Amino acid sequence: MKRGIAFLLCLTASAFSQTPIPSPTPTLEERKAAMMEKFRAQQAAKMTAQQPAQSNAVSITMEASSGATGNHQSDTWKTDYGSYERDLYSRRTVNCTVSVFGQVKPVQLVCFFFGDKTADALLDCSSASMTFKDSRKGVAQFECRSKMHVLHLEAIGEHHEQGYTIKSWVIQAYDGEKLIAWKSSDNTGNLESFARESRLNIFKRFNDESK
Repeated sequence: MKRGIAFLLCLTASAFSQTPIPSPTPTLEERKAAMMEKFRAQQAAKMTAQQPAQSNAVSITMEASSGATGNHQSDTWKTDYGSYERDLYSRRTVNCTVSVFGQVKPVQLVCFFFGDKTADALLDCSSASMTFKDSRKGVAQFECRSKMHVLHLEAIGEHHEQGYTIKSWVIQAYDGEKLIAWKSSDNTGNLESFARESRLNIFKRFNDESK
């Protein structure tokens, strides 16, 4: 009997020794510290998620201005009473400077010249590529020449013009097919709208109009 009681006492003691002792209730200061740590972790995760992905786009500044201009006329004939037939020749250059920041990649420039200030009469289009191998600044110059034929008949009150003189220009800068900057000779709404178009849309529009 005594042995049985001793055996039961040993089992009871063993059971008590294996039962985990609950941890004491956290104090107010400990709960505050845990909450602050959780808040900091959430804020850090939020800031990481909001950080923009690394961009591969070219960052540039572009300056453009009209350079040399030239206008002259050549009369085929004229009369003392005001009639004439003549050709008007015009020439204009545009100087463009591009500075690259951050990642250096090639930049493609496209220059359009117009015979009016509404971007409706396209006279010429040319392009230049800047690679920036030895410098972060590149310079390009574009030139256009145009001719207008004029017939003025004073006696019968008729005036006829064929062709255009150069009135305005737009320069666009591209990173691949992405338009990244532009400049225009006039701050008119039509020229600004044209300058913001992609060259693919521009060429398609003018090709469709020429058909």
